[in-house]
Amino acid sequence: MNLSDIKKNVDLREYGAKNFGIFCNPRGFALCPFHDENNPSFEIRKFNGTWTWKDWHDGESGSIVDLVARIRGIDAGEACRQLLEEFRE
Repeated sequence: MNLSDIKKNVDLREYGAKNFGIFCNPRGFALCPFHDENNPSFEIRKFNGTWTWKDWHDGESGSIVDLVARIRGIDAGEACRQLLEEFRE
């Protein structure tokens, strides 16, 4: 898969649950992995054909690349490299 395919076809709700313990409710909201909270303020949804996330607490958002980079503390280029390796055909 190329990067565009990954952003479109990897279900970010499943990926987030499996890799980062981000478990969404049926509406796509989860407790934010970046903030200590009791009410879900982190949303994962498919928008215009691409899986995206949004942290409603601080307004940050992005694709799987941005989520991997932020959670792992790496830059976007390294996140792309890791994702391409992970989903290499």
